[in-house]
Amino acid sequence: MAKISCLYRHVLKIFQLFGYHCFTIDSNRNCRYWIVCWLINVLCGIFLTIFIYCFQYSILYSDSDLGYIVDFTKFVVNFGVYFCFLIESFYYRNVFIRLWSDLQIIENSVCKWITHWSRNEKEVLNEFWKIFFSFFTYLVFWDIFYALVICPVIRSSNFTLIFLVIFSLTRLRQFLVLFYTKLIAYYLNIVKRQMHFIQSQSSALGVLDNLSYDIHLIKDELRSVADVCARLDQIVLTLNKIIGFSLFIIKIREHAHLLTDSYWIIFRILNGGFLRSLFLILSLSSKYVCLVINFHAVEHLYDIRKSIQNISNGINFAFQNKSNFHWQTVESYNYRIQWSRTMLSGYDMFGYSYSTMFEICLSVLTSVAFLTQMADRTYEN
Repeated sequence: MAKISCLYRHVLKIFQLFGYHCFTIDSNRNCRYWIVCWLINVLCGIFLTIFIYCFQYSILYSDSDLGYIVDFTKFVVNFGVYFCFLIESFYYRNVFIRLWSDLQIIENSVCKWITHWSRNEKEVLNEFWKIFFSFFTYLVFWDIFYALVICPVIRSSNFTLIFLVIFSLTRLRQFLVLFYTKLIAYYLNIVKRQMHFIQSQSSALGVLDNLSYDIHLIKDELRSVADVCARLDQIVLTLNKIIGFSLFIIKIREHAHLLTDSYWIIFRILNGGFLRSLFLILSLSSKYVCLVINFHAVEHLYDIRKSIQNISNGINFAFQNKSNFHWQTVESYNYRIQWSRTMLSGYDMFGYSYSTMFEICLSVLTSVAFLTQMADRTYEN
């Protein structure tokens, strides 16, 4: 069987190229390609930071103190987040290796459950690539359209195009989260189909006389499913450790983005540029589209887990009336499956779901009135 890291080689190469996968994909080769990629990304980030700081009056808004503070805040937040991503990726490089070792064990365990009805790795990859290229096409199109057509002022165009680079790099980290979310969902779907099979087998046991062999089968299958679920939960815990800080600072960054973006939208409207503010919203919307894509994938993960637990509850254990010999063992495996959890969170501080988006929007709404007043004063001055 091919190594699972080889199956996803092209995706991992993309993340490795931008410094987010700091380990060698092929363990048979003593390659340090990832070190070169990581160092290049760090140096490019430092160069871009120094460049923007030195030429800030040609890039950041400087006609008013508040406008300058808003743009400078966005500059500090985004580059701070980017360097945190790179440091986190380097710090947890060895944990990534263990993560892929666990994924290989799961791949070996579930391969016997895969049928022609199951989705294969290529379908998962194709779905990921479609979302990946669609999103970045959307991001690049609206930013370039806004910079060159809607607001071709040199300073505004410089800001939009330069920050397009850093936005793309930080969004790539969110797509790393999306990739692992979809990978876990792929294995959970295989587990779900296997649970359907166990459920159908248990329903047939009630009418059989000789149960010894069949109960052994159900016990073994439930044990295998429980082991896979436990290992998937361990992978999610490891993933929360690897990207937990990323999830936390992504949440903080989106707070800052909504605040700063709200200021410029209100500022444009007060200046009579309603159409320009509408295109500004479209240009800025990619941030929240990416967030919603992540939330949708995680919510789908929760739905699959809930379905597995419901199927586990629906397994027919009426055959226990005929034989109690393996009942306690079977029940214990079923209990493990029901109480297994698969949740992404920022160090268990918040659930990475739509509720997070609602919380961010709600907190920002409390600041919109203040921003409106400040923008109004800026406009009058």
